[in-house]
Amino acid sequence: MTCAPLVSGTGELIRTGNWRAGGPPPFFVAHGDLNTIVPVDDARRFVRSLRSSSENPIVYAELSGAHHSFDLFHSIRSADL
Repeated sequence: MTCAPLVSGTGELIRTGNWRAGGPPPFFVAHGDLNTIVPVDDARRFVRSLRSSSENPIVYAELSGAHHSFDLFHSIRSADL
């Protein structure tokens, strides 16, 4: 697989690399709805594009109140269980 960018500025899948048969591999996309770096609409378009070109599971979790890099800072989402 190549390391080419997966999305354009509009969130469209611009290059799939050298995917094997069946399209993109399984993906889990976690995205905060308050992300100001990558707008949530871009993440939604990216996931739609993946789902339309893959036979594998594509899972999307939109996290209410989460910003970009939400998992790097102490919050209820990063607390030890």
